[in-house]
This record gives sequence, C-alpha cells and structure tokens, in this order.
Amino acid sequence: MELDQLLNLTSTVAGKLLPILGAVVLFFLIQFFRKLVALMVSANDAVKSLQSTLDSANKQLDMLDKPMHTLNEISETVDNVHEASKSALRGVISTLVDNIGGLVKAVTSKKEEQQGNETARNVTKRKDTPQEETRKQEEIQINIQTETMAKEPEIKESKKEESTRGEEHEAGKQ
Repeated sequence: MELDQLLNLTSTVAGKLLPILGAVVLFFLIQFFRKLVALMVSANDAVKSLQSTLDSANKQLDMLDKPMHTLNEISETVDNVHEASKSALRGVISTLVDNIGGLVKAVTSKKEEQQGNETARNVTKRKDTPQEETRKQEEIQINIQTETMAKEPEIKESKKEESTRGEEHEAGKQ
C-alpha cells in the first residue's frame, strides 16, 4: 500500500465518520445548553426567593429603626442630665467650700445673739435658783471654750504675724 492509497482510504473513512461524530457532538452540545438553561432558571428562582427574604429583612430593620432612634435620643438625654447634675453638684460644692467660713461665723453669731437674748429674758423674768445659776455658768464656760476654739486659728495666725514682725524688726536692727 502506498501512501496515495492510505490517504484515499483515510479520506473515505473520514467522509463517512465525520457526519456521525458531528451529530454526537451536536447532541452533547444540546444537552449541555439544556442543563445550562435549567441551571440559570433555578438560579433566577433562588435570587427571586432571596430577594423576597432580603426585602422582608429590610422591612424588619426599617421597623426597628424608629425604636432604635428613640433609644438613642433617650440615651443622649440621660447623658445630658448626668452632665448637668455633675456640673450643678460641683458648683454647689465649690460655693459651699468658698463660703464655709462665712456660714460658720453667721451661725456662731446667731447662736451668741440667741444666748444673749435668753440671758436678758431670764434676768428680767425671775431670779434663778442656785442650781440653775450653776448650770448657766457651766453653759457660759462651754460657750466661751467653743468660741475660743473657733477663734484659735485666728489667734495662731495673729501670733505668727507678730513673731514674724518681731523677727523682721530684730533683723532690721542688726
């Protein structure tokens, strides 16, 4: 067999076999495209059902948006009230600290005034018994001690000032 005969035989076999192979390939391509179309249809259905699920979830989130907004406003209000109460309390405390000396002086002067008024009333009303007189003298001594203790820081400061002046005066002499 020669080369020409081989090529002639191959051409004859290919001429008969090629349409059969073309039909088989065409059959498989048709099956492939059918499956592809079915897959696309099922994917489209899945997307549609997923879209409805997403829409319902979005509606639920929208319904929760208003209560969340309300809670956020309440939280901000609570924070504002907390800050305002803190600043008010700090102001009251600083005012008390600044004016505590004046308050103490006012209370003690009022107390002394009331005691002076009671003493004046008691003297004009009647004479005291010896026990009442002793009790009053004890009260007067306690009041004097209290006043002395209240004025003690002022006395210490004045003594310090006098000693400082004396030291300055002695230093000036030298």
